[in-house]
Amino acid sequence: MPSKGGVGARSSLCHRKLGKGKEMVDRLSNLVSIFDKPALDFRGNRAEGDDILGDAYEYLMRHFATESGKGKGQFYIPAEISRIMAKVIEMGNARNASQSIHDPICGSASLLLKAHDEARSRSGHDLTVYGQEVEITSAALARMNMILHDCPTAEIWKGDALLRSNNVQDAVVITDELQFVNAARVSPHQMLKNDDILICMANGSKALVGKAGLFRGNDGYEYTFGAFMGCFRTNSVEANPAFVFYLFQTGRYRDYINNLLAGSSINNLRPSSIESLEFSTPPLPQQTAIAGVLSDMDAELAALEQRREKTRVLKQAMMHELLTGRIRLPTTAFEEASTPPARTA
Repeated sequence: MPSKGGVGARSSLCHRKLGKGKEMVDRLSNLVSIFDKPALDFRGNRAEGDDILGDAYEYLMRHFATESGKGKGQFYIPAEISRIMAKVIEMGNARNASQSIHDPICGSASLLLKAHDEARSRSGHDLTVYGQEVEITSAALARMNMILHDCPTAEIWKGDALLRSNNVQDAVVITDELQFVNAARVSPHQMLKNDDILICMANGSKALVGKAGLFRGNDGYEYTFGAFMGCFRTNSVEANPAFVFYLFQTGRYRDYINNLLAGSSINNLRPSSIESLEFSTPPLPQQTAIAGVLSDMDAELAALEQRREKTRVLKQAMMHELLTGRIRLPTTAFEEASTPPARTA
């Protein structure tokens, strides 16, 4: 499970800024006492759906983002943009309170808050809010943001996205269904990098053991892989990663895996099984050229599949219109010829 915890902060930062022991307690107590005054009770003051204290917190975050060099949306999305996005995705059309909102790269949760506010103000439904953030400081900011904006039940998790066997389909790594793990329990070498090859090392089905997909992560997530998965990382100085990936799609590779699993009651591979696999390879420039050709063919196949799917959808729609009588085709010569002649007296 990813780490949830409380507000959270880096311990080194706390000690450096706040001190330790009694010094920290006294300093925090004095800080809280400043706000524990009737003159600073802003609960009755609302402005465009945000309380004054919450708006002040967002204002400080915005300037902190700019001054720290993180003003390009790394952890803060301006409120104006968040409101527009919440309207574009039609959060105001929420149907019931059992629905939820999830942002897997929530930063300081500005977008989550505006989506929640849009749903509550337009539909009256108080949707459940979930956020995921890889940076511990940003996750702490998000939790504070939720508390100050009267959304204390929101769950903000610190964790990394976990890829499993079902995330490798047809040699492609998909990220539609994810689980999350505590980032503190993931070693740096277990974090995936672009061009890593994910391999299914164990599965209930022998046919799925050994399937491989090329990882290309450009969506802002930090990814790792599950216990039944392996990662092959190509030395790009010696070999082209895409070329090596295509070797994992060959019949020779599949035969090698099948031979390893033959006669075994346990469908799993050892890391040494992959490491001992050998292929003859051409020079690096030739590898790059071959990988480029095969990649272009994959792109063409993907485009053909998209057109095929579009045609299938159109066919289904046309069947409905024709078979329900909503559309009538003009009479053809074949129909005229097949019509029996009228009888004469």
